[in-house]
Amino acid sequence: MPAIPSRRRAPRARPDLVFRPAGDAWILADPTGAPAQVLSFTTALIWSYCDGHHDFGAIAEAIAPALPSRPDPAAIRAQVRAAIDAWNSAGLLS
Repeated sequence: MPAIPSRRRAPRARPDLVFRPAGDAWILADPTGAPAQVLSFTTALIWSYCDGHHDFGAIAEAIAPALPSRPDPAAIRAQVRAAIDAWNSAGLLS
């Protein structure tokens, strides 16, 4: 299993993955044959900041203004952490 990124380390998406819109959602496809993931608006925003330059806190701050429901900062950080942990476990981060 890949190492879990620390909160201080900036997660980086694997460069070979395909990230594209699909109606109201986004698709994250892995060319190695792993099942594609369907991302919500919020998780697609989080994914777009997994560029190796934004750490967990920076991602949470960057997506907050775009979220329609304006959740509290702790809830946003929890969403960011959960999404990145799941992607890391699935081997989608490098």
